[in-house]
Amino acid sequence: MSIVEYTDRKAAIAEYPQKIISPRAPSTCCVEGNRERVGEVQDEDGETYFYKRCRVCGHTVKFFFTPRHKSTFFEIWVYLSRKKATLH
Repeated sequence: MSIVEYTDRKAAIAEYPQKIISPRAPSTCCVEGNRERVGEVQDEDGETYFYKRCRVCGHTVKFFFTPRHKSTFFEIWVYLSRKKATLH
């Protein structure tokens, strides 16, 4: 279960490790120079990551050290299409 809640109905907050509230989509300010590491390195199901959060708007992502999946373009497209459908 993720500690990140993606919503545009609440203000962005970082209360790591309890919760992080993030805008659903990144903004133009979400460039690498504005992102900062939040919290410690996590290892979950063999995947190593940490959270990166935009200092300006609060958009948060998991930053993985290794690719999560070795998928084809089509498999990634299907996954993202399903993910997008659940956000609406």
